[in-house]
Amino acid sequence: MTQCAEFAGRSWATCTRGVEGCLCGMDDPYRVARVLEAHNIWRRGEDDDAKQISPEVLGLAFDAAVKMLRGARKQGDKT
Repeated sequence: MTQCAEFAGRSWATCTRGVEGCLCGMDDPYRVARVLEAHNIWRRGEDDDAKQISPEVLGLAFDAAVKMLRGARKQGDKT
């Protein structure tokens, strides 16, 4: 699992900033998906305890998702 840069040796899942504020791990598809899912839960109001994702973190997750999808598309092209 990707390590949190703020707390060496601890995973981003245990970062004190939480999923809504931790900038680490955007190279991990699971982490990117978790951030985007958490944002949708907050946006839809599905959980009263959900916190808004930091715009910086959300932007990084969107950028990483697009990069991953484009990379998957290129790997699938056999032309």
